[in-house]
Amino acid sequence: MTVAPRRSGFWLACLAVGAGVGAVAARWTQADLPAPKTIIKSPQDLSSAFRMVSETAIPAIVAIETKTKARVIEQDAGNEDQADPLQNSPFGDDPIFREFFGQGRGHGQGGRRRFQIPGQQGAGSGFVIDASGVVVTNAHVVDGADEVLVRLADGTEIKADKWVGDSVTDVAIIMLKPPKPLTAVSFGDSDAMQIGDWVLALGNPFDLGTTVTAGIISATDRKGLDINGREHFLQTDAAINPGNSGGALVNMNGEVIGINTAISTRSGGYDGVGFAIPSNQAQQIVEKLRKDGTVHRSFIGVTLDDLQPAVKRALGISAGVAVMEVLPNAPAAKAGVEPGDIIVQFAGQPVKNRPSLQEFVELLESGQSYPAEILRDGKTIKLDITLEQRSSADYTQSSPPNESPEKQPEVSKLGFTAKTLSPEIANELGVPGLRGVVIVQVKPDSVTAQSGIQSGDVITKVGQTKVESLEAFQKAVDETKLGDGILLQVRRGNSTKLILLQSE
Repeated sequence: MTVAPRRSGFWLACLAVGAGVGAVAARWTQADLPAPKTIIKSPQDLSSAFRMVSETAIPAIVAIETKTKARVIEQDAGNEDQADPLQNSPFGDDPIFREFFGQGRGHGQGGRRRFQIPGQQGAGSGFVIDASGVVVTNAHVVDGADEVLVRLADGTEIKADKWVGDSVTDVAIIMLKPPKPLTAVSFGDSDAMQIGDWVLALGNPFDLGTTVTAGIISATDRKGLDINGREHFLQTDAAINPGNSGGALVNMNGEVIGINTAISTRSGGYDGVGFAIPSNQAQQIVEKLRKDGTVHRSFIGVTLDDLQPAVKRALGISAGVAVMEVLPNAPAAKAGVEPGDIIVQFAGQPVKNRPSLQEFVELLESGQSYPAEILRDGKTIKLDITLEQRSSADYTQSSPPNESPEKQPEVSKLGFTAKTLSPEIANELGVPGLRGVVIVQVKPDSVTAQSGIQSGDVITKVGQTKVESLEAFQKAVDETKLGDGILLQVRRGNSTKLILLQSE
């Protein structure tokens, strides 16, 4: 049982006196405060500012449409270690869908299952940064696409010449060959943005066309969201919806200070919290993609852990990270780093935490030696660590190589053109050292097209036979009857698939 407290006259009097004192204090405090600066004299001033920024940025905003062809893959039935190829499909839990596209279509020897993954279409946004035809977007917008179509603000549609993305930061560029110079926007300084600054978000939500929404920067340096591998997001309440991915977040100077990337939502739409990749981070990745077609990242070769504040106080240090494991034959091992060491400084910079050291090291030059200050057993020692380059195959996404099909030998039996995979093309595809046959072009409606094989795929085996040249591949195919099914081992990016070519 709850008893309501009684209000005595004494307490009411105290409240009245307190309110009077508060009112006096408030008047006294306000009288001493400086008059606020008048930034915007009228709502029309803010409206004019939004209008001018929109007029500057809109011509550089593009809509992006992607297409992915249908594909067929083979898996061993009952192998629980293999990922379900339908798990990412929006209809993956539908038993009728799985019966038609999945196990219900399964056949083959040894309990193999044949999965037909239907083709898909996607939409996103982007913005032009170079009048010659360079568009920036999110890597997830173009990931896995067989075709990318860019629609300019004036309605002109241009088929992308090529594209390349970095999955770690979710930044990608698309290269176009426009009939005339395009209108471009410039990157601004994202580090200068502060909470409360006005911003506009531009993009193509729900494939409606170019749309502008307004809001403020509601937080900076947001981390721990598990959206991508290197998180320093700007948070905004400017409306960001599906289809806005890859669009521009601009400041009141019309400069891009972020790439619209993700939303925090319970409904699937705008709930007031959106995230953008800061321009200063994105610009570094864009420059590397334009220059090298990938992002070369350096590494030390250690597993690190952040130090608790109490541990730092006990050690008498203000910054540093602990080395938990040293990888064999890695740069750190060669330099003499040991588990239990605490890295206090690297390349003259204090080490704040694990993510900051990782990102700092990644962008340093591979093959160069950098000084490290390490705390070991209470003593400070200095080591020189020569960085090495991490393979880019794990995080580079690129379009299929653009070759002239009429110059390539054709495997007429299967309906595609191909060539022996050269070291140069292997590097371009992000699979250095791989041997095989690269698909240059697939004829529509051929048995190969129906199987889901696409340009840029690398065939490494026919049945159990390794094929390292077009001649070897042609010979292996000629010795196999298509009616019996030709089992191919196909490499696409970092994944290897078994695909069965079989005439109906």
